[in-house]
Amino acid sequence: MSTMGPTVTEVADLATMPTVLGGLFVEQAHHPHVRMRERSLTRSDWLPEPDGILVAELAADELPDRTGEVEQRLRDDGIAKVRLDRLLTNDELVTFGRRLGTVMVHETSPKLQHQVDDGLVFNLRRERTDVTSDYALALISSNELTLHAEVCVRPVQRQPRYIALHCVEPSPPDTGGQTVFVPMTAVHDRLTRTQAEMLQHAHFSQFPESPPFLSWRGGRPVFSFRDFGDDLLWWRYVGPRGSLTAGELNETLVRLLESMYDPDLMTGVSWRRAELLVWDNWRFFHGRTRIQETDTEARHFKNIKIN
Repeated sequence: MSTMGPTVTEVADLATMPTVLGGLFVEQAHHPHVRMRERSLTRSDWLPEPDGILVAELAADELPDRTGEVEQRLRDDGIAKVRLDRLLTNDELVTFGRRLGTVMVHETSPKLQHQVDDGLVFNLRRERTDVTSDYALALISSNELTLHAEVCVRPVQRQPRYIALHCVEPSPPDTGGQTVFVPMTAVHDRLTRTQAEMLQHAHFSQFPESPPFLSWRGGRPVFSFRDFGDDLLWWRYVGPRGSLTAGELNETLVRLLESMYDPDLMTGVSWRRAELLVWDNWRFFHGRTRIQETDTEARHFKNIKIN
């Protein structure tokens, strides 16, 4: 006869278990950001640049010896522009990127593979004058591009830290096609503490490996988020137990989008041929205004991503 007592099974304290909640965000015409986005991204006139964005005017051959100045500006301000006397070759552009980190293989839609050179340099070249509903083809059409952090749906290690754009042929001034920026810290500051905490536990449910919408890196708030426009945004929340509802999370997303399109926060780049721009993907949302001019001159930039 066994002398062992009854087996005791530990029951988890439900109060300590996380809340798991899934939901769908669909923007509505009355949401404030819809009107704000329309005004911001369909304008033809160019916005002013961030203060002090220009690092130097250089001969392209001087760039390797002056990269440290670009690095310092990135550390200080998160964005830097160099005005060069000629276009860089692809090899020169990649070599510059490698001084800042690892130049990433450019993963893109099969529809855009013909735009990629040597797997590293993406030619952001306008090939279509229409506005398309195809997300991939929007990059090479006249579309505005909604505000986003680059490849925000991927794990952090597959997201670029820096993005470099080299201007081969800009849109003419005040005809749209301007790259625009909104600082993430300023967006975060427009959220309540409760809203920010919600976003630290929510991510895109269609992309299971995506990081939370908001995290802290190097002491700064970093958003892994993009404006889906009128597409469906499925989200998943796993966080502290409480009375959170899907409606509350959706209200927070409305507030986030409204903050992203605050016109007081948005600046742009006044492009010239052969300029080189680098920015910190952990510090800025970016997008593009709709290209207004319809002549056949191709708007063309070379893009590399750096980790």
